[in-house]
Amino acid sequence: MKKVYIFSDGGSQNNGGKEKDKEVLGSYAFLLVNEDKKIIKEKSNIFHDVTNNQMELFGFIDAAITFLSNYNFKNKNKYQIVVYSDSQYLIKGITEWMPNWIKNNWKTASKKKVENVDLWMIINDIVHLPTNLISFKFLWCKGHNGKSTSINDDYVTFFNENCDSLCTKEIMDYNSPNKLYILQDFKEVLAVRRDALHKVLQIFQRR
Repeated sequence: MKKVYIFSDGGSQNNGGKEKDKEVLGSYAFLLVNEDKKIIKEKSNIFHDVTNNQMELFGFIDAAITFLSNYNFKNKNKYQIVVYSDSQYLIKGITEWMPNWIKNNWKTASKKKVENVDLWMIINDIVHLPTNLISFKFLWCKGHNGKSTSINDDYVTFFNENCDSLCTKEIMDYNSPNKLYILQDFKEVLAVRRDALHKVLQIFQRR
């Protein structure tokens, strides 16, 4: 079985819109890393009017769909995807909370609708692929644990800090007077990625 790593992160500016004179922005980033600890894909983006938690979830969603969309169905290699994130919301949500949410028809223990349920439903489809060729392992890692860490000293911290830096850079670049940004609509981007996942699911079902 081959192994690939996902490192993802989310960031925000004025999360929740508490500062009335400041734009509400969210950024995410992910890295796909192979067994040799080489980055095979790097991506980051920024959106208006999204929360930090939405970006934490979408970072994993986009990374997973990117990998699955490029999976070689001819070779049928088995992969374990090891997901690292410093977001307890993402890791505990998948490993602890989501099974109960599903049993309760996407309601919390207090009978309230699960927040960000549209994203969680996509994550549920990803982690329950109709195949034994792909499996997932979810691990929490400590955030902000050393920007100067080298890949040889601690590859998990190294790649996680890289993701954090990419998120920060998106927001800094957007706020720079020398940059011109035309931001995509998050709901539209999410719809495109959802469609891409559905196409992958259909292929797995036929195999």
